[in-house]
Amino acid sequence: MIEKVSDILTLLEIKGIGPAKAKQVIDNAKSIHRDDFIFNLKEYYNCTVTKSEWITISNHIKDTLERTVNSGINCLPFYDKNYPKILNNLSDPPLILFVKGEVSSINTSFPFAIVGTRNPSKFTIDKGAEVCEIISARCDCIVSGLALGCDSIAHKSAINFGIPTIAVLPNGLDTIYPKENINLANNILDKGGALLSEYLIGIKPQRHQFVARDRIQAGLSNAGFLLESSKKGGSMHCMRKLKSLNRTIGSLVPPKSQTNDMNWSGNQELLKDHSCISIDTESENNPNSSSINDLFMNKNTIENFNQTTLF
Repeated sequence: MIEKVSDILTLLEIKGIGPAKAKQVIDNAKSIHRDDFIFNLKEYYNCTVTKSEWITISNHIKDTLERTVNSGINCLPFYDKNYPKILNNLSDPPLILFVKGEVSSINTSFPFAIVGTRNPSKFTIDKGAEVCEIISARCDCIVSGLALGCDSIAHKSAINFGIPTIAVLPNGLDTIYPKENINLANNILDKGGALLSEYLIGIKPQRHQFVARDRIQAGLSNAGFLLESSKKGGSMHCMRKLKSLNRTIGSLVPPKSQTNDMNWSGNQELLKDHSCISIDTESENNPNSSSINDLFMNKNTIENFNQTTLF
């Protein structure tokens, strides 16, 4: 397993080869092997990598992989039986997943993403937490990103309700980001959840990795909900990806006193689309339960691929 995984990770280290192109290289390969990859890179991408260059990169990766496995982190290549097949709906699925914690928690029947700003308003802290609890009562796993603010609210709601929660990180699993949420991360693990990443240990968070992380959050989830975000907030990457995947999405309706606040502009963008399910906690009719039920109308309809061979 180490040999195949190291070849995939080495492929991803080649300049200009990200998950989408690496997937194409693998599609055209006869097998998951260094020689086939080197041939396809030259044949289809005019990218020349010598065998010695490949081995130099691969040896470093093998060493890191061994330390990863020895530290209790599970390594799931795309062909592994425990790899979440729902991720194959992405055009650029992570080819390798690293999982710390309960592996079964990343393959539940209805994982649900909840995301939002790191600096939520008091309204969201109070009302958003109530909505998260109602959602947690209707699904079997909450997916978020371990960030301060809304992500933390989401993870805690799942823990409080007794269901697993997955934290998708933009860095290697040897460190917790942000460090302020180390206790929350440990609680996630203690309660049967998992920390998940596509990055080897030792890799620190960088700006583009947050965006890449957001696609995994969306890809893993049958539906998603936005607590609070501006249009430029990172959470919008996740929500827009969910929408592009034709997954059910919902949004908290801003309080009337903050309707035009830019901190809610992301919610307003989503709510303009009639397919977005609105949750208005200020409504006299208290629509929370019925509206939230709508988020689960497509339950069990996401195609769950059984593919275990090459793409």
